[in-house]
Amino acid sequence: MADSTPLIAEEALVDGNPSTVTLSASGRIEWRGKSSGCLSVDADVLGYAAEGSALRIRAFVKKSGGCCCGHKEVVRERRDVVLEPSSEESLGLWCERLRQCIDSL
Repeated sequence: MADSTPLIAEEALVDGNPSTVTLSASGRIEWRGKSSGCLSVDADVLGYAAEGSALRIRAFVKKSGGCCCGHKEVVRERRDVVLEPSSEESLGLWCERLRQCIDSL
């Protein structure tokens, strides 16, 4: 079973929407609020960059596609998720923890 212990949990903006955001020890980023979603560092995250007071997470995520021969097709698309933590200190912590998750792969 994957370790769901939160490394970071805070209120932040995700794509401009107020959300509760967590990064678990297993490398899962989840956000809940007006919009909800999740990313797996090992399967979805291509990279990240701090841009001013925000963190841009570059990802390759699943998107439901159309039907093909009676089966629902799963398509992946390139997408950026923009996380705006509550402080510069928090932004630094997000960058550090994401780097640790990526380095552990």
